[in-house]
Amino acid sequence: MAYDNTDSGVLFKNEKKMRDDNRPNYTGKINVGGVEKRLAAWVKTDRNGKPFMSLKVTDDRPQRQDSSEAYRETAQPVKPQDHQAPLDDDPGIPF
Repeated sequence: MAYDNTDSGVLFKNEKKMRDDNRPNYTGKINVGGVEKRLAAWVKTDRNGKPFMSLKVTDDRPQRQDSSEAYRETAQPVKPQDHQAPLDDDPGIPF
């Protein structure tokens, strides 16, 4: 029988978290109704001094593309122009 991870998730401690930055303390993934999502958690303190976790669920973003690959997908060919630059025969220009 295959493992079914529907409606479950996992969090890992964020090793890149610095003391005063906004990055989450924990990151991971969660499967909601068969759809993979990203999960982030911040450890906070309530007014009474009790710790709690604040969570955020976002769409699972696709892997980053190589920038040259992304450029090729969006680049448009340049159309040649059929006009010539106008000649300036103004005698008032000294050069």
